[in-house]
Amino acid sequence: CGACGMMCPSPQNGAPGCQNGVCGVGLCVGGFADCDTVAANGCEINTGTDKLNCGKCGNLCVTPPHGSPICNGGNCSYTCTPPFNDCDGNALNGCETDTSTAANNCGACGRACIAPNATTNCINSVCGVQSCQAGFGDCDKQYANGCEVNLATDAKNCGACGGACQPVANATVKCAASLCAIDTCNNGYADCNGKLADGCEIDVKNDPNNCSLCGMACPAPKF
Repeated sequence: CGACGMMCPSPQNGAPGCQNGVCGVGLCVGGFADCDTVAANGCEINTGTDKLNCGKCGNLCVTPPHGSPICNGGNCSYTCTPPFNDCDGNALNGCETDTSTAANNCGACGRACIAPNATTNCINSVCGVQSCQAGFGDCDKQYANGCEVNLATDAKNCGACGGACQPVANATVKCAASLCAIDTCNNGYADCNGKLADGCEIDVKNDPNNCSLCGMACPAPKF
């Protein structure tokens, strides 16, 4: 090359070439390329893995939001930086979802926080109950069953978690409209004053002023 008997040496990752009497790189092999056009270092770039020259010289893999670019097999791609993830599959916005706080993608893409009678949240990639729908309570503090108690009807949690209706005399109690009330009186008793605290306070079997029924007074005997 340039003179009789002047053989060009084989460049790194390629075959030699001669142009205008000057030895250089004739051909690159195995996915390598001569991107700096310096014959001394031959085909110095592996375009299958180089992020600055991915697939061909000068093809830069762009860094996505919350991620890192990679070149694999000559194609640009990227990895996400936890806890971020690419949940919409759109390369333009990269790793757009913070899976540590996103209730629709909590801990992983597609893992939605859903619980009965509740508004949910995602904290540190764990689903939880943020608030309950009106009239319901999360009394056991378990996410899976959400706000499991109907505070309007549950006698153990009447109006609020832990607001149990206390026993009263001669009666069973219930929770109605979030208030404790007498459900039924024991046989032979009646709630004549309408007060919860003293229960079914009248023994209608033996009270002459409330005989069999509240307000049913026995007439005074005549002498």
